[in-house]
Amino acid sequence: MRASFYPELGNSERPPHTEISICDIDKMVEERLQRQQVLAREYDSPTLVAVISEAVLLYNVGGAEVMRAQLAHLIEMARRSDVFIHVIPMTSEVCAGFLANFIIATLDGREVAYLDNQLNGEVIEEPENLALLRRMFERFRAHSLSRPDSIELIRRIMEERWTR
Repeated sequence: MRASFYPELGNSERPPHTEISICDIDKMVEERLQRQQVLAREYDSPTLVAVISEAVLLYNVGGAEVMRAQLAHLIEMARRSDVFIHVIPMTSEVCAGFLANFIIATLDGREVAYLDNQLNGEVIEEPENLALLRRMFERFRAHSLSRPDSIELIRRIMEERWTR
């Protein structure tokens, strides 16, 4: 999702080494937006298959206006021929397996994964770990809604939950 708003992080009660500065957040957001530009290429854009939990559509990140804009962007992207977004309903037991975000990509003919968290990311190249992540991804996708049903759920949440 696009991030056009983010709250200031940092707490004076935390030790200084655990605080994230606004400059760090700005940098992380800028890097994420730059990565999204790859999908905006008119020619030679990669195919994106995203499996997301319904819960992420309900998190209030920036208020109703920001959430409506983010979900509208998600719907717009999901209607592209090279983007497949699948939502796992919160009622699915497989949601318990969502412990961290990850990306599996093919770069220069080899498969790699990227694990993302609040502090940093980790590139995974070991075949046994890639195989485990691939199985997890396929299990999540098998329990997700179809592409049209996912788009409809996103639209419904956008209209019902994120009104002004």
